[in-house]
Formats: sequence, C-alpha cells, structure tokens
Amino acid sequence: MTHYLARQLDLPLVLFGEVPGRLATETEQLQRIRDYLGWSLFDDQAQQRLVHWLTQRATDDLPPLDLVARAEDMLRSWQIVLPARSTLEELVVSITAGVQDDVYARIAEGGCPRSFRGPSMTSWRSQAEPVGQRCSISRNTRPRRAMQ
Repeated sequence: MTHYLARQLDLPLVLFGEVPGRLATETEQLQRIRDYLGWSLFDDQAQQRLVHWLTQRATDDLPPLDLVARAEDMLRSWQIVLPARSTLEELVVSITAGVQDDVYARIAEGGCPRSFRGPSMTSWRSQAEPVGQRCSISRNTRPRRAMQ
C-alpha cells in the first residue's frame, strides 16, 4: 500500500520504511524526511530570525496571542518546524515587554519613539519644534501652569 502511495505522490520509498523499533532510527527517519521536504528544526539561528521579526512587529497593536499565531505562520512559511507553543508565547511576551520598555524609556527621556515620527504626527506638531527633538503626545505643547 505504501509503495503504491509513494508512486502516486512521486516520493522516494525511503520515506515510507517500516516503523523503527529504536528511537535513534525514528529520529534519523524524521531528519531524512525534513531534509527531503526542505524543513529545518527551530534552532538558535531560527530563533534569532524570529526574534528579529517579532521585534519589528511588537508595536503593531496586536494582542500577544495574535502575535503568537502570526509567528507560527511565519515559521511555517520559512519551513521551520514549530517549537512548543509555550516557547513561542515566552518569546512574544519577552520581546513585547522589552519593546514597550524601550518606548516608555524614550518618552521619559524626552525623545520621540520612531512610531511617533511619521507624517501623521508631524502634521500637527509645532513648526518651531524640529523632528527628533522633544515629542509631545498632546496638541498643546505649552507647559502647564501649576494649580494655585
């Protein structure tokens, strides 16, 4: 039956051998199948690539679970075997928190995060204030007077 299916799918018979009795043999067969199909394991290089991708999307106003789902889709498109879901969730939470901390730190230091420097923000910004200087979130850029 498997030989017939292999011929129908135009796959080599080596992918449909007997179920191995040893774990090492099963691991070797899985590796052979991954190699044949062009997939790779979630290793350090794949994790670095995913971290870079997640860092770019951490400010996209997506809930963490949606970002995890998108990360899974991206790994599939890169033909990388998915790690445990908890691993992806930990990465998303860690990266999102780090990016948020960076944004808050820049705001506290008086700088303007890159996401606030787009054309929509400069359209209402005071003409006297050059881009890259202080960034105010409100339309009123004058300092408030203390209440008496």
